[in-house]
Amino acid sequence: MREYLKGDGPTQLTLRQFGGTLEGMTLTVPGDGHLRAGEEAVLFLRRGAGVVYLTAMAQSVYEVVATPQGPMVHRDLHDVEFAAPNERGALVASEAPEEPDQALRRFTELVRSVARRGQ
Repeated sequence: MREYLKGDGPTQLTLRQFGGTLEGMTLTVPGDGHLRAGEEAVLFLRRGAGVVYLTAMAQSVYEVVATPQGPMVHRDLHDVEFAAPNERGALVASEAPEEPDQALRRFTELVRSVARRGQ
């Protein structure tokens, strides 16, 4: 844990996610956030009893990627299914929206600004 964009808390967190491995069988939940050891990421979390959870599964995870232009944030939504109304108003499956990578500094400034307004 490097820093909080809103609020404060401990420097070590226990993140609980759906799925896992038990007796050689692995369960993964489509749409859950993918995190890798050592990866830097911006996470949107909610607190539980001694643990934290992703607020909206994969939509809560922004990977920080080093680029020649500086650190950028990227959200991987390939495993998430979306729905949108068709011309008759019925919900139909749709592709994940395209999101351009954003500069980490600008992204965190925006998140802090939105968080301040919500207090």
